[in-house]
Amino acid sequence: MSILRDHNIMKNPELYSKIFKQINSPNLKFFRRTCTGLLGLVFLTAMSGGLVAGLDAGLIYNTFPHMGDDWIPNKNELLDPLFARKDDKSDLFWRNCLENPTTVQLNHRILATTSFFLIFAAHMYSHRIKTLIPKQAYKSLNTVVGLVSIQVTLGICTLLWLVPTDLAAAHQGGALALLTGVLILVQNLKKPTRTNLILLKQFLSKVNPDGAKKIMLK
Repeated sequence: MSILRDHNIMKNPELYSKIFKQINSPNLKFFRRTCTGLLGLVFLTAMSGGLVAGLDAGLIYNTFPHMGDDWIPNKNELLDPLFARKDDKSDLFWRNCLENPTTVQLNHRILATTSFFLIFAAHMYSHRIKTLIPKQAYKSLNTVVGLVSIQVTLGICTLLWLVPTDLAAAHQGGALALLTGVLILVQNLKKPTRTNLILLKQFLSKVNPDGAKKIMLK
């Protein structure tokens, strides 16, 4: 993605001069950090989905949004002492988080739901600052909202229908698509690197010497 951006700078340096000015705006700082945080959250959600698949955790509690008769299972089931391997039970918490199918499924539900609502909130917030966001970044966020909606739908259907192979595979593919979409979003909001600025100054100096002088190398 960085190589593609360098290529695009050479094709249209004046456009990227405006884009970098938008990205460096203090008013966009919160939005950029939010999108970077979303990337980490989506990655963590995808990794928790790997645990669900590996433990066949999708074959239990095939209801949504409840897990059985309650919103969440009882504490004894979530922190089952049988999963601890040390006599003092010091590994009780993290082993249940990684090895207990019930806990793993609950964690994935929480992370997935949080990812969906935070992405949706970022999307709604972007409408308020649309003029401050680079056009490509705004389009990327719209795509991410569509991807996360499809991904949540696939996840719920996979659970309710007892993990049919085609739906499960589509859900895993959706995780990769969503992660890629958020990565592209973050890339479109990434501050220019030193290489970007050198390229920009080099090409602008050929067509607009005065404009090139305004580009500060950091």
